[in-house]
Amino acid sequence: MARSFENAEFPGGPGSPLACIGVVRSVHPARREIRVRVDAGRQGRLEGLTWVGLALRDGACLGCKVESVRRGRDGARIVLGSGVPRDNVARMKGAEVVIAPDRAGMPPDGLSREKAALALVSGAVELEAIVGFEVVDTAGQPVGRVVGGYVTPAHGVIEFETPDGTVMALPVIEQVIAEVDFERACVTVDDMTPFAVEIGLGGPG
Repeated sequence: MARSFENAEFPGGPGSPLACIGVVRSVHPARREIRVRVDAGRQGRLEGLTWVGLALRDGACLGCKVESVRRGRDGARIVLGSGVPRDNVARMKGAEVVIAPDRAGMPPDGLSREKAALALVSGAVELEAIVGFEVVDTAGQPVGRVVGGYVTPAHGVIEFETPDGTVMALPVIEQVIAEVDFERACVTVDDMTPFAVEIGLGGPG
């Protein structure tokens, strides 16, 4: 169901695709602070965040400007802007936290290929951002194309389809992901032999 947020400046409204990144677990109205349990793999969407939407348990939807974000091991502390009434903050416990699609976990402009790889491994860049990328080895030889990804408690996993149609799973860890080139839409991987797992055949393409 489309949500309509009370603050017209919030970049989300009826018909706009919004992504839920977590749930408010506690509030501090005096500081306009909410503590958010961030869903696995969603930490990257906190980078540079300026607005959040709060879908309250009473049905209200509030668009709020963000003053600061502090990330922790299991979530984040988000301080909302001075224009957010403290009474509203007090109602936010249990609210879903949503963001607009422009916060898609993409890397900052000018990030080097090596740093982009580290950002992918750490979760600062989301796996969805590399779906469709070509996969090559360190010699530049094609290995396949990324067709999906998911997050486990230990690390991310990408699924890629090889030229013969086999779908493989590969952990997103430093030992595997050497470089990510967003300009060329390409992921360079180190020796996959100890890590790659065959999971089936891809569909007709």
